[in-house]
Amino acid sequence: MRTREPHTTRKAAASLLAAAGLALAGCGGGEDEAGTEVDDITGGEVAETPPAEGTTPTDGGTVLPGGTPYGGAYNQEFADDQAVYEGQEVTLSAEIVEVVSDNALEIGDPGDINLDPLLVMHDLGATGLEQDQTVEVVGTVMTSFELATVEEELGVELEDEVYTDYEGDPWLHATEVTPTEAAE
Repeated sequence: MRTREPHTTRKAAASLLAAAGLALAGCGGGEDEAGTEVDDITGGEVAETPPAEGTTPTDGGTVLPGGTPYGGAYNQEFADDQAVYEGQEVTLSAEIVEVVSDNALEIGDPGDINLDPLLVMHDLGATGLEQDQTVEVVGTVMTSFELATVEEELGVELEDEVYTDYEGDPWLHATEVTPTEAAE
């Protein structure tokens, strides 16, 4: 007749090994009491996160009351972090680089040759806006322009050849475009 002793012994040995593993993990594997530095884990780089509501990001933009995650200049810092704001409403100030059509314009900073202009699509119709005019734009950040989707969202037919170069590029679906100074 077989006894349950071997099963009990194996179970006890497994429990003892698990407890020993936990004890070693809790001890830090022989590290000194100072512990591991953040630089040891991140390799010296710190990941950026979007700013909390009501704080000022490092690029000079601000989080606006009511939860708008970004309000400030369209600059390289915003362009670099644009994916963070995808699907969120932002407020940008910039200069009109080009009026593409009655439903589109490009904004940018003519003083920064490394900053790619941002396509701004809207369903506001002819706005009377002109190149070199400074504007404030309120809209939703989108990370990939697709003509058919944009036409559906805006409820308009757009000229395919005008928008071919924008396919896959980031863009802004604007609900407001307001001049902040007269065109020169």
